Amino acid sequence: MNQKVLAKLISFAGCDKLGLFKIALASSCLMIVPQGQVRAASIPILNHSFESPIAPVQSDGYYSINSIIGWSLHPSNGAYQGVLDPTKSQNLTGRDFFYGLQPVPDGNQVAYNNGGTIAQALSAVLQPNTRYTLGVDVGRRKSLTFPNYRIRLIAGTTELGFNSVTPDPGTFERVTVSYTSGSSGPLIGQ
Repeated sequence: MNQKVLAKLISFAGCDKLGLFKIALASSCLMIVPQGQVRAASIPILNHSFESPIAPVQSDGYYSINSIIGWSLHPSNGAYQGVLDPTKSQNLTGRDFFYGLQPVPDGNQVAYNNGGTIAQALSAVLQPNTRYTLGVDVGRRKSLTFPNYRIRLIAGTTELGFNSVTPDPGTFERVTVSYTSGSSGPLIGQ
């Protein structure tokens, strides 16, 4: 029997046909801190900095189309999702519509999403009396309208919390979602 595990879902609304590089993310790991104890533990997130696959060269940048290793992609209305190398893309095109050649928060690549959901089911199950914190860096491209989105923390099919920010154009901003479980309940073990 398959147990539902914690999932990190990133949902976005809106896209335009040519707006391939609307949004970029760089996630860190999910941290759990058991209440009443001093130590913390990490729950690994596969391909957390979106370095795989290596973004292939396209005519207008370095990006994959509907491919991020370790992540489930659910594009909506034919939108594209994948990995992007903004520095290589800017150097190739000569256009500064990414992040001004500043380094991304972690690694060289970011995920992009023009509509739909990017998700990952994690290996841990919800434990009692534990605080979970998910941190994600969200980037805003300089030249396109920024879409609505939500960074969500889920156990089974139940949303535990969500958050979103709107970074300034050409920058990244940290988004954090936290949840503290109780001593019992239907979500424990999800």
